[in-house]
Amino acid sequence: DGDEAAFEKANAILDSIKNGASFEEMAEKYSSDQFSGPKGGDIFFVTAGLLPSEFDDAMYTLQAGEVYPEPVKTNYGYHLIKITERHQRIPKVKASHILISYFDANGEVDSAAAKLTADTVLAKLNEGESFESLVEQYSDDTSTKVKAGDLGFFERRQMVQAFDETAFKMNVGEISGLVQTNFGYHIIKLTDRQQYPSYESKKDDLKKIYQKQRYQADYDRYIGSLKSKYNYVLDETTVDLIIENCDSSMFGIDYPNPDAIAGKTLFTYAGKTIGAQEFIIETNNNSDFMNKPIFLKTELMKAVIKLAEDKLIEHQAMNLHKEDPNYASLMDEYRNGVYIFKLQEDEVWNNLDIDSVKIYSYWEEHKEDFALPNRVAFSEIFSMRDSLIQKYYGWIQEGADFDSLAALYTERPGMKKDKGRYDLQDFNFSDLSRKANTIENPGDFTEPFPFTGGYSIFKLYQREPARLKTFDEARAEVSGIVQEMESKRLEKEFLDTLNNIYKPVIFYDELDKAFKPTEQD
Repeated sequence: DGDEAAFEKANAILDSIKNGASFEEMAEKYSSDQFSGPKGGDIFFVTAGLLPSEFDDAMYTLQAGEVYPEPVKTNYGYHLIKITERHQRIPKVKASHILISYFDANGEVDSAAAKLTADTVLAKLNEGESFESLVEQYSDDTSTKVKAGDLGFFERRQMVQAFDETAFKMNVGEISGLVQTNFGYHIIKLTDRQQYPSYESKKDDLKKIYQKQRYQADYDRYIGSLKSKYNYVLDETTVDLIIENCDSSMFGIDYPNPDAIAGKTLFTYAGKTIGAQEFIIETNNNSDFMNKPIFLKTELMKAVIKLAEDKLIEHQAMNLHKEDPNYASLMDEYRNGVYIFKLQEDEVWNNLDIDSVKIYSYWEEHKEDFALPNRVAFSEIFSMRDSLIQKYYGWIQEGADFDSLAALYTERPGMKKDKGRYDLQDFNFSDLSRKANTIENPGDFTEPFPFTGGYSIFKLYQREPARLKTFDEARAEVSGIVQEMESKRLEKEFLDTLNNIYKPVIFYDELDKAFKPTEQD
């Protein structure tokens, strides 16, 4: 058995380490990881979520220098784990660098000359010369040379190991010594460090990591616990019987030989029985299994497992109130809330009678409360370039249609389809409406002028002074007010009726005792 042999091999290596053998030497000699094995097992700095959850769980129990006391199994095999360093996570750093390549001007490798140049640059830095000026003079990284060597922000493991290890140990403003990588010699200047993020800012990322790394294992453990708790038993002979009598049929159509599986138990749990026919009926109604072959045992077992899991979770949910007092209390509150909702529906909302006469009467009595402000309707042509807006202005002066030009050329996001037009709106609604309101007469347009990061021409189409709303304009608003008033009236009548029937007594002094003042109060 490959699994057993791998475990025994891992255990034997671990015993050697516990008896004094070098972890690094054993990794180099025996590790199957071709990447880390030659480096003594070094996988460099990692953080939670990058490795399998079993590895993470073991790793975070250790301090620097400690070896996990047993082999850790993941989907990749068995791991022996040693922590070499442990630091608080730094999300990202920002750095600039000067790169001195191994290649000379002729494209030939000359590592000695590269080292000599790098030493020269480092000496100039130590003498006080500007890092940025030396980037311009010496750096062979053409992509960052024009940006004073700026690499931007980067996370751990984005750069080669030697560069990464140096940058993440530096303080902001510090300049490194020579750092040698496969690219050449680097001199690094750390320019910024990203602050540790808040939980809220990383919540979605954490959910994705959990979904990817841990959800399935946690779910499987939970289902396993329910199977044990409710004594789940699967009858394999019934599974085989379903396959034998399916005539190569698929889920989603009638099972061809229902009599052959009638009365056969597929699985039991919590004293309940799920028969083969019930399984076929329920799975045929599950779109996830539509047209999946019943005659393939792997596909059939997926459907069996899904139905079993659903039944176990449903049973647990229906009985959770017996085990969890907090959940039971929550369900009581929910149930009482449903009762109250139903009472309100029957006694208040179903008795609401809001007719047009009531609405109109309220509007007649409160007309002054429903008014429209001064409003303007206008259009705008917007461009980021002064030369273009001047061209459009010339065309308008020559008689071009303002709307047509706006439909073709305005750069205001989303406004081409509306030909740059804004319907009647409060003249104080926005900077645009306030600017349009400065135009004297409908039909006039402005000269081009700088506006909101670009250049604009406005045309006024309509100006309407403040006025009272007509009944039709105010109807929806008035209806809402009248409905709210009627609801409150009916609710008060209903509560008064309940008070008269049950005559409740409120002991306010007892309520005061429920809220004991703290020392700070």
